[in-house]
Amino acid sequence: EKRITGNIFPEQDKIYVAVPGMNQIAKHLLFRSDFINKTKVSSVSRGLELFSEEVPLGKFDLVISTAPSVQSGDIFSKFPIARYFSSIKMKAHFAALIISDKDHEFDFDGANLTNSILNWIGINSNKPGKSKPPVSIVLHTNFEYVAHSKSLSREDILNEMLTELKSVTGFEDNKPRYLDLHRWFYGRTLKPLGEDYIWDEEHNIAVCGDWLLGDNIEAAWTSADRLADQIINKYYK
Repeated sequence: EKRITGNIFPEQDKIYVAVPGMNQIAKHLLFRSDFINKTKVSSVSRGLELFSEEVPLGKFDLVISTAPSVQSGDIFSKFPIARYFSSIKMKAHFAALIISDKDHEFDFDGANLTNSILNWIGINSNKPGKSKPPVSIVLHTNFEYVAHSKSLSREDILNEMLTELKSVTGFEDNKPRYLDLHRWFYGRTLKPLGEDYIWDEEHNIAVCGDWLLGDNIEAAWTSADRLADQIINKYYK
């Protein structure tokens, strides 16, 4: 039997949500910063010069990676901390975004599920600063589903996720305004490292991220916050 195990946003708890979207936090923090996006950092030299493939991106005094363990391991492969990354195993899952002009009243804002190919349904349009319509829904599959879906097409996977959404909530829209599917390769950590962060002071490199402490946004924030405190205490006090 499929069932929702509980509203992830219980009324008695304070939940902090960025308005109008989650990336607003990063945009605010990066205001007036020299920021380069859509550029993959593929490696860091022992002299702290960054490269995108063979293209140099500049030399820096301190390099911090917030990427998943696999990607951080590639970036810092020339440094002793590379040994930390080989033992970390990540789980993949699918995420779908649906934007629909069809109004629907959900009795939850976000929910975890059991006995379903979905383990998360989030009603983004219920967040503060959002207007309805359109209705915006985020779906996550469970991790076992990825192995099951290897022989399925992108359309098949989306259809199965939407069928499950209808089965659980009654919501259906055969022609949504927007529909997209993403395979999240580094969705969650099988076993966190158990450290707040990694900081190689000798080589001036550091790593933080959710996979060090857990597998969610709270773990990512905690890891980054504690690393930032150490850097501030060393360089700015």
